[in-house]
Amino acid sequence: MPDDCSGRTGDRFAAEGSSAACKSCHESEYAIWAKSAHAHSVESLEKKDKDAEAKCVRCHVTGYGRAGGFPEGKKANSGEDLARVGCESCHGPGADHVKDDGKTRGNILGLADKCESCVILQVCGTCHDEANDPGFRFNVAHKIDAQRHGKVMKAGSPAH
Repeated sequence: MPDDCSGRTGDRFAAEGSSAACKSCHESEYAIWAKSAHAHSVESLEKKDKDAEAKCVRCHVTGYGRAGGFPEGKKANSGEDLARVGCESCHGPGADHVKDDGKTRGNILGLADKCESCVILQVCGTCHDEANDPGFRFNVAHKIDAQRHGKVMKAGSPAH
């Protein structure tokens, strides 16, 4: 995901559990994600014997080659938490968000209140492009609905 997606201030991935770290506060969102293709993204690479190809792995893991993310050049293994398209793949690095003493609002990219086409272009489009996912643009509404989770937080409401 590009570093310039608005609303995100953290720059380190929550390597200590990654998506599992999100589950304790976001159980319903995690349950939806856990049933999605994103949660099992490396399996598709393993079936095609492409789980060691960096150009493929980068879109099927969380934080490829970035601090706290999936290590660059490593073969993807579906048993690892970072070896899937996890929460931080779409919402950005979350180490600051999950710190015990950290503030939980304003340091992770919330998507529920964003323009859906903007989300597709800035977040999803980094991997779901014509070369890697032909026809994605024509199924955008369906794809968004299949991944939809979370809710828009009102100003002043607690994050969790």
